[in-house]
Amino acid sequence: MSQTIEYLLNIVASHSCTEGRNWAGKGKKKETEDRTGSTLQHSLSSDFVPRCFIAHIVLLPSNHQLKNKNTSMKNRNKMLQITVVILFITSGLYAQTITPDLQAKDSWQIYNRSAEPINEDGKKGIRLNEAPGEGAMILLEYEFENGTIELDMKGRNVLQQSFAGVLFHGLDLEAFDAIYFRPFNFVNADTSRRSRSVQYISMPVFSWEKLRQDSPGKYENKVFPAPNPDGWFHVKIIIAGKQIRVFVDNAETPCLEVEKLGNNIVGGFALWVGNNSGAAFANLTITPN
Repeated sequence: MSQTIEYLLNIVASHSCTEGRNWAGKGKKKETEDRTGSTLQHSLSSDFVPRCFIAHIVLLPSNHQLKNKNTSMKNRNKMLQITVVILFITSGLYAQTITPDLQAKDSWQIYNRSAEPINEDGKKGIRLNEAPGEGAMILLEYEFENGTIELDMKGRNVLQQSFAGVLFHGLDLEAFDAIYFRPFNFVNADTSRRSRSVQYISMPVFSWEKLRQDSPGKYENKVFPAPNPDGWFHVKIIIAGKQIRVFVDNAETPCLEVEKLGNNIVGGFALWVGNNSGAAFANLTITPN
């Protein structure tokens, strides 16, 4: 027994999580009044999102060995504490690509719009109708931090009536980041309008008006190659810390690359349409990083 080393195995499960703040806080509800005066209530529930699992393995000597003055150097070397930390970064929990079902009513909360399931041009998705004020389709019980968002979108070539995109890092429907498109500018004869085809905003401080006034041309740009303004186009948005890049129709070069504004780095996700705008969405995938 004098040469025996006791093994103490201490497995510590650590989620290392931040509590979900999906649209203004766990378990809370917020009433939002749209511009037509009707009061809409949407659930703001959220769950913890596991970031990693830590296995902590410790190798310690026995009490007998600690008291044995004749323990050899060889055995002393075996008495070193060994700590092994294994990070299981979401192959199963966090980094896995999700494909939310846009037609699953229980997975979404609709704000200031009605949603119609569609199946057109081989794309199964959802269409949000046109209405005064902004509208959103909020993915429930989900938070996004960093990663890649991909989806197909379809607007209309109608001036000032086709604003469509996605919200992320949302605390509520007044505090969020967004990338959205103005399809009516894609092939506009006015080249100054073409340069305003894709837009980044960070509400409530950095609206498109403020960004255009303070930093003209920095947070909006033309889309290349220019899609059909009345047709489907594919969008890929990559958020990595402060860097945000937007690609359209599998282009190798981003049509917009900006540094994220604001301090919120994690929050809710939603599909979004602007004032008097409707849009169709399909093939949504989200891959956290």
